[in-house]
Amino acid sequence: MSAEPMPISHSRGDAPFPVPLRLNVLVVDDNRDGANSMAQLLTIFGASVDVRYCGEAALEGQLRADACVLDLSMPGMDGCELAAQIRAFGGRQPLLVLRQPTELGWWLQPT
Repeated sequence: MSAEPMPISHSRGDAPFPVPLRLNVLVVDDNRDGANSMAQLLTIFGASVDVRYCGEAALEGQLRADACVLDLSMPGMDGCELAAQIRAFGGRQPLLVLRQPTELGWWLQPT
């Protein structure tokens, strides 16, 4: 028995994903590994992905995007400021703003 997980490509074979996304998605994250992993996953699902590693570079890419995945805690222009800029330029595409926890117990803190 193998301890390695089965890759998605193995389980779906050569057949295309059942319902391809057919979207242009902008992924913005200063964590290059995180951005590239998200891009690979979205590509498997049929999306065309544009990856940017900072908020400033993302502003020019958002014009072609049908949807955006933004990192909340980027240095410089963070995800909230980037979302506000996208809206200020007239962008109406759906925005998904994510935060990667930097410490395992951050969500256990009492409010």
